[in-house]
Amino acid sequence: MLNIYWSWILLLICLLPFDKQTNLKPNFKNLIILTFFSFLLFFIGFRYESVDYGGYKIIFDSISFESINFPQFKNIADNISIEFIFGFLISIFKELNFSFYSFIFIFSLISLSIKFFFIKKYSPYFFLSSLLFFAFLIGKDMGQIRNAMIAGILLFAIFPLIKRNFLIYISIVLIASGIQIFALIALPIYWLYPYLTNKKIVFYVLLLSFVIFLLGGIFHYLAPLSSFLGTHIHDKITIYINSRGAIPLNINTLSLIFFALLFTFIKEYYIEKKSFYEGLFTFYIYSVSIFLICSDLSIISSRIIDSLGSMALIILIPFLINKIESTKIKIIAYGLIVCFCIMRFIPMVKNMENYQNIFLINH
Repeated sequence: MLNIYWSWILLLICLLPFDKQTNLKPNFKNLIILTFFSFLLFFIGFRYESVDYGGYKIIFDSISFESINFPQFKNIADNISIEFIFGFLISIFKELNFSFYSFIFIFSLISLSIKFFFIKKYSPYFFLSSLLFFAFLIGKDMGQIRNAMIAGILLFAIFPLIKRNFLIYISIVLIASGIQIFALIALPIYWLYPYLTNKKIVFYVLLLSFVIFLLGGIFHYLAPLSSFLGTHIHDKITIYINSRGAIPLNINTLSLIFFALLFTFIKEYYIEKKSFYEGLFTFYIYSVSIFLICSDLSIISSRIIDSLGSMALIILIPFLINKIESTKIKIIAYGLIVCFCIMRFIPMVKNMENYQNIFLINH
């Protein structure tokens, strides 16, 4: 059944020509996009038994309004604690007697709608961005739903970031952290934004990050100091470092660094200052830097790319390809990204669960 994922890649390859149709009626293209999105929502929203699916089912069954213990929902009997907004949403569904399947569907609807709204609005090549979505984020939307949701919510934080509105920025980040606490890692971007838009500073940041990466990451140096934060935190960091190992210098890591350097080099020519795209650029540089620096704590490295870096790539790559003046170079760049997506999708699909749909199983 894993071949069903490849059927989506084949479908998107067939839809790619619509990206380049300039004489296509907008209503017809919007109909194609809406149809594609509807099928994708059915595919993701009604999935069954994907990564972390069982864990979320346990959380759904264990959490209710009786579990409120601000700033978390806690069920002491089942030893479960969950972020407040996520627990609040679950509790509302249970009060309305909605099923877990309904919760997963609505959660997927909101998550996908946010991300594809931004893709439709800011990417000149919708279907290329959709292909990049499959190459980078489909695994999260299929299973790790909180990470997938904050990847969408944090896009709204770009507007107050570039307009320097601190209260709105921190409010959006805090809302996202109510779904997944890891979203708090986006807070420093507000203060770093003026520096991460400077080409020279960004090059030095990337260079320093890469040096730390080559040295094995920063956490195995800091791990002994974590004992001052308590035994629980120290043990958790030590376990993650020892059990998962460091992020290797593989094709995925090299591609993330390559795009960071490429975006930095051409930023002054193609990305307008204080634009939404400059905000995406800042998100991406920050996420790649943290990815490299924290390479020996893979839970941070992978999540920072999932929550901040991937959506930036999904929109920035098509945007910058569209800026290329030479038609031949534009076509070559477009084709290379298609090949890159396929290559990146191969290892991702190998780690994904066999696809199941609630309408195709016996309950």
